[in-house]
Amino acid sequence: LYHLLPFRAAIYQMKPVETEPVIAAMQELFVGLQLKIPQLSTKDLRGGFGWDDEDRWIPHDAQEMFTILVDKLQQCMGMQVEGEEHNPFRTLFRLEEMHIIKAPTRNWVGKPRVEELFSMSIPIQASLEESLEKYFEP
Repeated sequence: LYHLLPFRAAIYQMKPVETEPVIAAMQELFVGLQLKIPQLSTKDLRGGFGWDDEDRWIPHDAQEMFTILVDKLQQCMGMQVEGEEHNPFRTLFRLEEMHIIKAPTRNWVGKPRVEELFSMSIPIQASLEESLEKYFEP
């Protein structure tokens, strides 16, 4: 996430919120990366996710971490921007998936349903390319 310049800029522009330490921890971590500080601690960031020192030895799922991060950033950014269209997190990571039910034998098409997502679950089969092609088939 540090390497996504619009995301980094959005994190730097945010005002830390006392009740959500994730923002301040990410700002501190990003500054450390930018200044190339050799030994950075992720303790504050882990604490922001609700993980203590013992949890650092437990492998955590990247999807779990991303889900927690999405929730916390949306909460914090939602407090600091007017209108969802100005929320940089939503602008960078939001996906829309459209579901349409068709019954060709009855010549019927249901009303499309649009679902907002921040991640996709794609079952990987032979290769990532083939799996993506299959996922996006109509």
